[in-house]
Amino acid sequence: MDVKQEKRSSGGQAFEIVLGDAAGPPPRPSTPAKSPRSVTQEDITRKMQEAEERRKQRQSQIMEKLQQEEQKREEVLKRAAEVKKNQGDEDAE
Repeated sequence: MDVKQEKRSSGGQAFEIVLGDAAGPPPRPSTPAKSPRSVTQEDITRKMQEAEERRKQRQSQIMEKLQQEEQKREEVLKRAAEVKKNQGDEDAE
């Protein structure tokens, strides 16, 4: 163990402590060997169907969100038209 004095100032001292020699990066843990698994046609078909269902669900969510946004736009335009109409009525009086 080495101790080196780094800095000395009116506020105190700083030290660097080296516990051991610098070695390379730590070894990576080995991953367990995967057993070879054959993929059957049924597995592929099932996964494709599941993926298609997810796509359809996502598409329906997007369409629902777009419909809600369109409804909100229509409400805003309707309110704006009412306000404009009310302002026109007030100006006429």
